[in-house]
Amino acid sequence: MWVISAAGLLRPQDMYHLDEEVFPCKKQMMELDHCNQDGGSMIVDPQGQIVAGPLVGQEGIICADVDVSLLLRERQNFDYSGHYHRSDVFNPILSNNNNGSVTEYKRSYL
Repeated sequence: MWVISAAGLLRPQDMYHLDEEVFPCKKQMMELDHCNQDGGSMIVDPQGQIVAGPLVGQEGIICADVDVSLLLRERQNFDYSGHYHRSDVFNPILSNNNNGSVTEYKRSYL
Protein backbone atom coordinates (compact mmCIF):
# COMPACT_ATOMS: atom_id res chain seq x y z
CA MET A 1 0.00 0.00 0.00
CA TRP A 2 1.26 3.47 -0.83
CA VAL A 3 0.65 6.05 1.90
CA ILE A 4 -0.18 9.64 1.06
CA SER A 5 -0.05 11.85 4.14
CA ALA A 6 -1.60 15.26 3.56
CA ALA A 7 -0.74 17.31 6.65
CA GLY A 8 -1.98 20.79 7.55
CA LEU A 9 0.02 23.98 7.79
CA LEU A 10 -1.19 26.58 10.29
CA ARG A 11 0.99 29.69 10.57
CA PRO A 12 0.37 32.88 12.56
CA GLN A 13 0.04 34.92 9.35
CA ASP A 14 -2.85 32.68 8.26
CA MET A 15 -5.04 34.14 11.04
CA TYR A 16 -5.23 37.80 10.03
CA HIS A 17 -8.56 37.53 8.17
CA LEU A 18 -10.43 35.76 10.99
CA ASP A 19 -12.94 37.57 13.18
CA GLU A 20 -12.11 37.40 16.91
CA GLU A 21 -15.79 36.81 17.75
CA VAL A 22 -15.76 33.67 15.62
CA PHE A 23 -12.17 32.69 16.45
CA PRO A 24 -11.51 33.88 20.03
CA CYS A 25 -7.90 32.68 20.18
CA LYS A 26 -6.88 34.71 17.10
CA LYS A 27 -4.68 37.08 19.13
CA GLN A 28 -2.79 34.24 20.86
CA MET A 29 -2.27 32.45 17.55
CA MET A 30 -0.94 35.57 15.81
CA GLU A 31 1.54 36.21 18.65
CA LEU A 32 3.25 32.85 18.10
CA ASP A 33 6.69 33.01 16.53
CA HIS A 34 6.37 29.55 14.99
CA CYS A 35 3.89 27.38 13.10
CA ASN A 36 1.23 25.77 15.24
CA GLN A 37 1.01 22.94 12.70
CA ASP A 38 4.06 22.77 10.46
CA GLY A 39 2.89 20.34 7.80
CA GLY A 40 4.91 17.23 7.08
CA SER A 41 3.06 15.96 4.01
CA MET A 42 4.78 12.98 2.41
CA ILE A 43 4.39 9.94 0.19
CA VAL A 44 5.63 6.55 1.43
CA ASP A 45 6.08 3.43 -0.69
CA PRO A 46 4.93 -0.09 0.31
CA GLN A 47 8.38 -0.85 1.77
CA GLY A 48 8.18 2.14 4.14
CA GLN A 49 10.60 4.36 2.22
CA ILE A 50 9.73 8.06 1.95
CA VAL A 51 9.68 8.85 -1.77
CA ALA A 52 8.43 12.46 -1.57
CA GLY A 53 8.54 14.97 1.26
CA PRO A 54 8.24 15.61 4.05
CA LEU A 55 7.16 19.12 3.17
CA VAL A 56 7.60 21.06 6.42
CA GLY A 57 6.89 24.73 7.19
CA GLN A 58 5.85 25.69 3.68
CA GLU A 59 3.04 25.32 1.18
CA GLY A 60 3.68 23.18 -1.83
CA ILE A 61 2.83 20.15 -3.91
CA ILE A 62 4.62 16.84 -3.64
CA CYS A 63 4.43 14.06 -6.19
CA ALA A 64 6.05 10.71 -6.87
CA ASP A 65 6.18 8.13 -9.62
CA VAL A 66 4.32 5.01 -8.50
CA ASP A 67 5.84 1.65 -9.37
CA VAL A 68 2.83 -0.69 -9.40
CA SER A 69 5.05 -3.78 -9.48
CA LEU A 70 6.46 -2.76 -6.07
CA LEU A 71 2.96 -2.97 -4.62
CA LEU A 72 2.41 -6.40 -6.13
CA ARG A 73 5.76 -7.66 -4.76
CA GLU A 74 4.99 -6.37 -1.26
CA ARG A 75 1.57 -8.05 -1.25
CA GLN A 76 3.43 -11.36 -1.38
CA ASN A 77 4.93 -10.52 2.04
CA PHE A 78 1.57 -9.72 3.64
CA ASP A 79 -0.18 -12.58 5.43
CA TYR A 80 -3.70 -11.62 4.37
CA SER A 81 -5.21 -14.72 5.98
CA GLY A 82 -3.44 -14.10 9.28
CA HIS A 83 -1.71 -16.59 11.55
CA TYR A 84 -5.06 -17.24 13.23
CA HIS A 85 -6.11 -19.26 10.17
CA ARG A 86 -3.49 -21.86 10.98
CA SER A 87 -5.19 -24.67 12.88
CA ASP A 88 -1.88 -25.70 14.46
CA VAL A 89 -1.53 -22.23 16.06
CA PHE A 90 -5.07 -21.08 16.73
CA ASN A 91 -8.21 -23.18 16.88
CA PRO A 92 -11.03 -21.79 19.02
CA ILE A 93 -14.18 -23.77 19.54
CA LEU A 94 -17.06 -21.63 20.75
CA SER A 95 -20.66 -22.43 21.50
CA ASN A 96 -23.13 -19.56 21.42
CA ASN A 97 -25.89 -20.28 23.92
CA ASN A 98 -29.38 -18.89 23.48
CA ASN A 99 -29.10 -16.96 26.76
CA GLY A 100 -26.50 -14.57 25.30
CA SER A 101 -23.46 -16.16 26.89
CA VAL A 102 -20.59 -17.79 25.04
CA THR A 103 -18.99 -20.96 26.32
CA GLU A 104 -15.45 -21.83 25.21
CA TYR A 105 -14.43 -25.42 24.83
CA LYS A 106 -10.68 -25.99 24.66
CA ARG A 107 -9.20 -28.75 22.59
CA SER A 108 -6.05 -30.50 23.75
CA TYR A 109 -3.15 -30.76 21.32
CA LEU A 110 -0.42 -33.37 21.10
